[in-house]
Amino acid sequence: GDHRDLHLSIRRQRQMCIRDRSGIFDKCEGIPKNNTLIHHSGYLQVDIDWKDKPRIESEQLRDKLAKDPHIEAAFLSPTGLGVKCGLRVPLCTNGEDHKKAYFAAERYFKETYELDIDPSCKDVRRNCFLSFDPQLCINSHAIPLDIEKWPLAKKKQHLPVAITD
Repeated sequence: GDHRDLHLSIRRQRQMCIRDRSGIFDKCEGIPKNNTLIHHSGYLQVDIDWKDKPRIESEQLRDKLAKDPHIEAAFLSPTGLGVKCGLRVPLCTNGEDHKKAYFAAERYFKETYELDIDPSCKDVRRNCFLSFDPQLCINSHAIPLDIEKWPLAKKKQHLPVAITD
């Protein structure tokens, strides 16, 4: 049942290639931290998890996103129930700049495709589990997303309402 599925999933993850998609980090002190970013890659990992949808819908989404001018690579996630993308963004100098790029990407995907992207991708150190997708889509001419055009949406302010008799 569920226990065996979880065990197989963990074993598969250990066998997959992992990549720090967003940059190179100083690892002299051990596990890299956000403040040990040496050089940003100009990419933001985008994960769209569709665990409740059939694989064919993930394949269709991969093909659709591959046509986006800002996506350099689009492929199925290791489970086949979701899509991973390499989104071109401006080079970031630190983890805070990377978060700004993430929030711009979050808004871009929501308003352009009505998609929610995994919020874990705002972490500049986020590892990317690579998978084998024979239909991997590559766009070597992808251009960075203009993050100034997609600023963080301002939250609506809820003002107190006066109740009168």
